[in-house]
Amino acid sequence: MLLENAKAAHERLQSANAARENLDEADALLGLHKELSAKATKLHTLAARAVLLREHGVVLTPSPDTKAMRKGISNLRKRFDEKTNSSTLTQGQHWKALQTALDGAIAAIEVEQRQDWKNHFATRLFGGLPPEQRKVGLVQTPDNKLALVQYARLFEEFVRYRNTVASTVEELNAVHRCSEALKSITFVEDVPKAVELFINAVPTGASLNLLTPEVIEWLQVQGLLGSFVVRARA
Repeated sequence: MLLENAKAAHERLQSANAARENLDEADALLGLHKELSAKATKLHTLAARAVLLREHGVVLTPSPDTKAMRKGISNLRKRFDEKTNSSTLTQGQHWKALQTALDGAIAAIEVEQRQDWKNHFATRLFGGLPPEQRKVGLVQTPDNKLALVQYARLFEEFVRYRNTVASTVEELNAVHRCSEALKSITFVEDVPKAVELFINAVPTGASLNLLTPEVIEWLQVQGLLGSFVVRARA
């Protein structure tokens, strides 16, 4: 009886040790899976973004050569099929080399996509001046003031996309919509000198001497005559 109990206890201990070893092996494999899964997800995201960018006219740098990396993955897969445990994957330098290759590919693609996006911005989208620079030398007619407000609002939205690569259709549509809207804004720039003197003097009180027939005619043609009123100085 005592011998039988001892034998049963030994068998239970062996089963417990085997179960513990299996659990440790499962944890090790799960950890390796998570490492690869995170990198695979990142690569898939970058690949999907590349397709989206090309569909919207962004010229992309050719992707880095992945032949060596794919060969390394294939070799690891064959070894793992022959012996399905975590040590098969991690022994030697193969696993570390694969991790390094994946990290390098991800980093290279991210850098290239950022640069390609900046090139697209510089060559294919709106290339006008920031609002403060655009304002310099611009006669502040009512129409120009209104246009500048709209210009500043659109420009602020537009430049938010410059340093962040668009990743969705909505973002791409938004940046192209802003670009086209900014291109469509026009300013009154061919202004006679007499008109410029009058309008620039308005904020502090323009003298009636500046309201010459040439100025009145120009304001009438532009539909701006009603935008100004005469007030006596106190």
